Amino acid sequence: MDVPEILPRCDAAIIHGGHGICMAVLTAGIPAVVLPGSEQEQERIFNGKRLETMGTARCVPGNIEWNKVHNDIEAVAQEPIYRTNAQRWQKHIQQWRGPKDAWEQLVRLVSDTTSSIQ
Repeated sequence: MDVPEILPRCDAAIIHGGHGICMAVLTAGIPAVVLPGSEQEQERIFNGKRLETMGTARCVPGNIEWNKVHNDIEAVAQEPIYRTNAQRWQKHIQQWRGPKDAWEQLVRLVSDTTSSIQ
């Protein structure tokens, strides 16, 4: 499944809260409901709660109550604040230059090292 291709067509997503899918929904500007699983899935729960704090998702840790999931997915899909927040984060992420900045730093480092050796 090509997640980056599919997400922009979605009103909202139901995700497990792993780092990759959390970044995918943020990059796509899509609100989400996070179902991280049991209380032992601390990392996924943390990620879900973080998205919730950012205003882009609702997190439902532990046992899944399908009525709650249904209500939460309708809320994040229909309440404009979730999409607005998700799109705000999307714009923020689009400004990141991670690989380009890393490459420029490496080129400078190599240039500086080469200059000092000569």
